[in-house]
Amino acid sequence: PYHNRRHVADVVAGIYAFTVPGGCLYDFVQTSPLTMLAVVFAATVHDLQHPGVSNAYLCKTLHPLAVKHSDKSVNESHHLSCAFDLMAQDNFNFVQGSIDMEDFLTFRSLVIEMVLATDMKSHFSILDKFKRFQKAREADPESLDIQSEMNNVFAIAIKVADLIHCSRPLKVHHQWVDCITTEFFNQGDLERAKNMQLSPGMDRNQPSGPLQQVGFTEIFVLPLYKAWREYATTCGSQGGKKESQFYDGVNENYSYWLHASKTPATEKAAV
Repeated sequence: PYHNRRHVADVVAGIYAFTVPGGCLYDFVQTSPLTMLAVVFAATVHDLQHPGVSNAYLCKTLHPLAVKHSDKSVNESHHLSCAFDLMAQDNFNFVQGSIDMEDFLTFRSLVIEMVLATDMKSHFSILDKFKRFQKAREADPESLDIQSEMNNVFAIAIKVADLIHCSRPLKVHHQWVDCITTEFFNQGDLERAKNMQLSPGMDRNQPSGPLQQVGFTEIFVLPLYKAWREYATTCGSQGGKKESQFYDGVNENYSYWLHASKTPATEKAAV
């Protein structure tokens, strides 16, 4: 319901917006077609063959993917494995003959770093690392090399794009929330059928609705988008206007969920 081609298209569109004039990735990619290719490719494959369940579920059920990837970023590792397995085939290797091995390894490294960054288990460590990088950059801009900046910035960029629906107009955002909620409930049904403890937010018999969105936005989305906006407004030549607009969109949707969480059930029914 959620992890499908529409989500991929949304994420690709989201990260692409940061690479065109006005976006804070523009300065990175305008002189490096290889970097641009890696960014779009990472967004395209970041959920390739997603099974519709979480990493935790795969690990707890000893799913073959969890066994294969040793319980480490199982879905993300699978997405990457599928993507590069395809590229190993001549009819899918769209860079064959166009770049040398050194460039391909650079491309591959960036794609891997970006896709692995979408594992929410590493969310806080990646965000904290980015904030430390930003402080170091502000204290002494000359102390950081371009590779260090790229490693931090592109990891955050794909995380922002992965949650880009949180900044979309409310009607669109609400549709995405309905999709992810359905997927969560489907996993909860699987857990119930296996007599497992149901994961938080995945019990269709105890829906948390707006409260869950309030908590998710406060804990994960707003701090991420705030850090992204602050970086965008202080670096490069683009000024961060576009990133500020996305941040404002998140705040608008957050206000809606906050209001909805305080609305009595009888009033919601009347609406």
